[in-house]
Amino acid sequence: MFKRLKRFSWLCLGHCFLVIGIIGAFLPVLPTVPFILLASACYAKGSERFHQKLRNSRWFGKIIQAWEAGRAISLRTKFIAVGSLLMSVFFTVIFLSSLWLKIGMIVIAIGVIWFIWTRTTAK
Repeated sequence: MFKRLKRFSWLCLGHCFLVIGIIGAFLPVLPTVPFILLASACYAKGSERFHQKLRNSRWFGKIIQAWEAGRAISLRTKFIAVGSLLMSVFFTVIFLSSLWLKIGMIVIAIGVIWFIWTRTTAK
């Protein structure tokens, strides 16, 4: 019983992260790749079938396979991620009134950019 509940929970989390990742593909403020990777990790624990479908998908397959093979991100994905992050932060900071929120957004952006650029670059 507990095993089925655990599997079901991983599956639900995977579905939620996948939906958020897909929404993020259309909204510049929301990142796509981290949520797709989280969905893949949840599917790996909850359903091998869904995990394989996502790994072999036309849209996200290469990203997931590169990450699972060696925690690597392709150069193209790095540029897209950093570019959209910088645009989002720039426009958000312009419209924020609080100095502390602006500083917080910039610090978080620097951390995320550092994380992305310090990952291995996939071939």
